[in-house]
Amino acid sequence: MKKAALLLLSAILILSLISCAPQKGDESGLDLHPSVEKAAWGLNTYYIDAKLDTTNNKLICRQRMELANRTGIKLQAICFHLYPNAFASQDNAPFDACDFSRAYPNGFDPGGMDVTRVLLNGAPVSFDLSSNRQLLTLKHTWKKGKKVTVEMEYTVTIPNCLGRFGRGVDTYKLSNAYPVLCAYKGGWITDGYCKVGDPFFTEVSNYDVTITAPKSLIIAATGEEVKSESDGSFKRTRYMARAVRDFAWVASEKFSVLEKKVGRVTIASYTLEPTGGQEALETAEKALKCFNKLFGEYPYNRLNIVCADYFVGGMEYPMLIMLDRKLYTQSMKISLEYVTAHEVAHQWWYALVGNDQVNEPWLDEALTEYSTMLYFDTNYGENAYKNFFNICVVDRYKIASHDIENEKIDRPITEFADNNEYSAIVYSKGALMFGVVSEIIGKERFLQGLNRYYEKKKFGIAEKRDLINALEGVAGMRLDGIFDAWLSGKVVVE
Repeated sequence: MKKAALLLLSAILILSLISCAPQKGDESGLDLHPSVEKAAWGLNTYYIDAKLDTTNNKLICRQRMELANRTGIKLQAICFHLYPNAFASQDNAPFDACDFSRAYPNGFDPGGMDVTRVLLNGAPVSFDLSSNRQLLTLKHTWKKGKKVTVEMEYTVTIPNCLGRFGRGVDTYKLSNAYPVLCAYKGGWITDGYCKVGDPFFTEVSNYDVTITAPKSLIIAATGEEVKSESDGSFKRTRYMARAVRDFAWVASEKFSVLEKKVGRVTIASYTLEPTGGQEALETAEKALKCFNKLFGEYPYNRLNIVCADYFVGGMEYPMLIMLDRKLYTQSMKISLEYVTAHEVAHQWWYALVGNDQVNEPWLDEALTEYSTMLYFDTNYGENAYKNFFNICVVDRYKIASHDIENEKIDRPITEFADNNEYSAIVYSKGALMFGVVSEIIGKERFLQGLNRYYEKKKFGIAEKRDLINALEGVAGMRLDGIFDAWLSGKVVVE
């Protein structure tokens, strides 16, 4: 009897574990890369049901989050970012003064998120909003290792804005548009949506997102489409993404779509313009092959390259990059290739190897910029590498550095005067630093170090020490002094 009872108990436990975990053979039908399947096990999961109201430019949402306390300590609160509320007022809108008219060509238009109901483990719970409403806090004792279920109902107002989040003439851009659990590192990381850089710091999670939108809209999204059904004039589509850092989507009636299969990966180019779509697709293919070879295999099944009403050049999200439609002209052909390659490189440095983009932004941006130079080296040879490095890195830094007093690379985005200073120091000077390190230890060892760094930290959060350790491990020499001199601002390039 005891043996039978134990067998029955074991069977129940196994079944319960199977039912809770993302499965390769579940109803999604996803054929996951083994590394994604492994990483997805036990992660926080976001279930989002969103309906896009294009008449009123609203997103009506219900969201359920299954969250585990993995901090190792008991917490007294649970904190969530409400990023859309950065767009609620002109004073807080996340744009430099020089960029404001480009972000709002028709004048400022407010956006934001109105949370109307929150449930904690099935029961209504009160919540606190920070003064600028960008942070939602639940006062709740959360024991280490314990799981909670948080449900929210909210409405997002989508502004007429050509930034990452908003709508333009032809596209809706729904990025950072849902409540997301703050990262935890000695405390909740609650940095706001500031005007410089990419102020997002998130852990990888699993996403199950259902979008109801007018049938006329074509949607590019993080994840893979697993089910679609029509209901009158609307279409309801379910997307699933395992082990991704964020979920973003772009919708338009005017998208034309080109696709190409590269190994297990489907690359899709969504374009609004008569030219550039094929070029963007070909660049993404070359970048994917290049970075697979240099850094390690891209583990997701899809990569979307999306033309949008977006004025800042390019922006990265897991399995999706967003590009300024102005790049899609013959005169901007080289710029389109450069920006596309840069944003694809972010699939390795940000989407897979994550970092604190607020306090250590150089870890992804400087390395991504140097990776873009490696793309030109791999695809066009050493002369092309030197030309692009001199024009895009050296010259850009020297032109801007005349007006820059603080040469320090390693500092939070909040300490940069504006995006011009940020770009010159973090992107350009940071890429110069990596070029010097590569020369000192040799290109082959440098790439071996990046591969080691990628394999160890993908799906996780990296810090400076992780990168330096990986490079030192293959170089057989200490690199602290070199990095410290550059990162602290002691090195000034003449």
